[in-house]
Amino acid sequence: MKKLLLLSFTFLLAGCVHHLMPQECQTMNWYGEGVMDGAAGKNPRDLSQSEQDCLKFKMNINTELYSNGWNAGVKQYCTPTKDEGVTDGRNGASKDKIKTIRGDFCPAAGSPLELNSYLDGYNYGIQTYCTYQHGYEMGVGGLEPGDVCPSNLREKFMAGWNAGRQIKSK
Repeated sequence: MKKLLLLSFTFLLAGCVHHLMPQECQTMNWYGEGVMDGAAGKNPRDLSQSEQDCLKFKMNINTELYSNGWNAGVKQYCTPTKDEGVTDGRNGASKDKIKTIRGDFCPAAGSPLELNSYLDGYNYGIQTYCTYQHGYEMGVGGLEPGDVCPSNLREKFMAGWNAGRQIKSK
């Protein structure tokens, strides 16, 4: 029984390594693969196994295309959109959330973190979050207010939160 279990485990592990087939070697969009990896904030792939696989079929892969795609993807990842900022603001995320998530990766990948569009969206979205009504709903719900509202919106938000807390405590 132990031998059968060990043999099953060995086959399972062997199945985890994906080897490219001739069709994949011919049709793989290496630029697109690089864009997907870079845009997801992933480090570049080690393509040595893919190169070995394709060489078995006397085909080469274009690692330069992958690299160019990865660089383009990293630029996307390191330039968060206005819509991402709006979403984070509306959800009451910290203004520094994006820096925490992407701040180390981008410079290490050779791309600065460009936040202009993101911050425009964030500033718009946070106005939706930092309202009297939202503060009130959070207070009634027993949620803590956090400290994300800018000073020009904080007083109104906190007034709503305090009113909601009073309702909850009754």
